Amino acid sequence: RYRDSLLERLAVAERERDLRAERAVAEERTRIARDIHDLVSHSLAVVAVQAAGAERAFDRDPGQAREALGVISHTARDALAEMRAMLAVLRQGDAPAETGAPSPGLAQIEELATGMDDSGMPVRWQISGQAYRLAPGAELVLYRVAQEALTNALKHGRFREGAEVLLAFGPEDVELEVRSTLSGPNQTSPGIPGAGTGPVGMRERLALYGGTLQLESDDRQYRVLAKVPRTTGQSKQPGSPL
Repeated sequence: RYRDSLLERLAVAERERDLRAERAVAEERTRIARDIHDLVSHSLAVVAVQAAGAERAFDRDPGQAREALGVISHTARDALAEMRAMLAVLRQGDAPAETGAPSPGLAQIEELATGMDDSGMPVRWQISGQAYRLAPGAELVLYRVAQEALTNALKHGRFREGAEVLLAFGPEDVELEVRSTLSGPNQTSPGIPGAGTGPVGMRERLALYGGTLQLESDDRQYRVLAKVPRTTGQSKQPGSPL
């Protein structure tokens, strides 16, 4: 009976191990799919808008068309570089690629906003509070939230009217808010642009770090508000960069 009990325990342990391995593989596939979604949707949205602008301006303003083509080229190169970094991580497991750039974080959100401004959508950037660092994963999540929100504003909003990005460092959490203008009256409920894979992925990623996500819209405005608690942050020294 003792031997049979040990064999039964062993069989149960093996089944649980296999289930955990399958769950880990599924979660990793989902994470990779979300990363690729963020990268591809953002880059292709910029490319589509710039290509349409270049086509309209080709005959009357070749200089503007050339500028749009330059943005397309720059965006495509950046997307290819980031895709190569993702594939390098897949090939090497969790080990960082020797030549790979660090994951984007809070410091790169302003660069993201500037890049969208170059793409033809003016972005007003504002930061408040005493800046400090979060865990790299938490910073990456906030960067992805900003990327997703600005991409939705570019695809679904009146992008010529621009968007606003607010990053606030509070004593207990970091808040990221993105506001933009919808392209027309909201006819659906809840009617959040892109309220599918992107927002679901953002909400789940934020939850891993104790964060929350709010999506709001009315007939004119689209608002994204993400919060991440300062549980893993480190104080930033005065005068040092983000």
